Amino acid sequence: MLANKILPKGTVLHEVISLGEYWYRTYTNPLPMLAKELKIPFGKDKNQYLLLFLPNRPIKDKVIIYFHGGGWAFGKPETFRNNAACFVQEGYPVILPAYRKVPKFNSNQIREDAFLAIQRAKELFRQHLGKDIDIIVGGMSAGGNLAALAFLDQESQQKYQISAHQLKGLIALGAPLELQHMNKALSLRIYAGKADSKQFQKANPINFLNHPAPGPILCIHGTRDGLVNYKSAQIFAEVFQKKQQHRLDFLTLPNTSHIEVASWPLQQIQVKKKILQWLEDL
Repeated sequence: MLANKILPKGTVLHEVISLGEYWYRTYTNPLPMLAKELKIPFGKDKNQYLLLFLPNRPIKDKVIIYFHGGGWAFGKPETFRNNAACFVQEGYPVILPAYRKVPKFNSNQIREDAFLAIQRAKELFRQHLGKDIDIIVGGMSAGGNLAALAFLDQESQQKYQISAHQLKGLIALGAPLELQHMNKALSLRIYAGKADSKQFQKANPINFLNHPAPGPILCIHGTRDGLVNYKSAQIFAEVFQKKQQHRLDFLTLPNTSHIEVASWPLQQIQVKKKILQWLEDL
């Protein structure tokens, strides 16, 4: 990578330059998508929709709901098709939700979209498969934060009629799981509010660990992440392992940046193997 030659890892500038290379590789190396793709709204806003991928092969009994990253301000499901393709190739149905963004919206509305997307997904699988299906939630970066909130927030699960028994696992990649250890970026301030506010507490996944999690977690983070401090994931993992009965597998990637973790569908073979094996073992 060009960024590795001209800048030290662990800085925002390194990640920004790496992002351009990442998108170039993503667009020029699309993985084969052996699935039927449907775009389905779950709200009135233009960013309240999801992409549903149904594999053209025997379907496994778990669906992957994978939230895209982008600092809660950027990104869209269409640019994460390579992530979906990795799961589809193994026979997993996949849903990539869109969601409303900062600065127009904050965590109150964005969290709502995460639960609305899961609620809509349940309806879709009853329609397409004639039954309920177990759910794995996951995501990269900001998407990992949303997936963690959807996985852990029992009060919101009840509000949106999502059964904790259906939530079988969480995959959090480069995810902000303890917001107190994040860099004080403007997007975080708009998303979560002030650190002492109720809004911030509800946007911070670590605050939900006093209640039993519905299942195990796979957490993957690079030690040279320039956008989401490694401690954000490390401290969350330590607290989870002390308070929860389910296991948490924490894969630490030495000298690895945020964008390098995000590149797992094309470059990080170790990460891809870990994710797929973890899913198989559930």
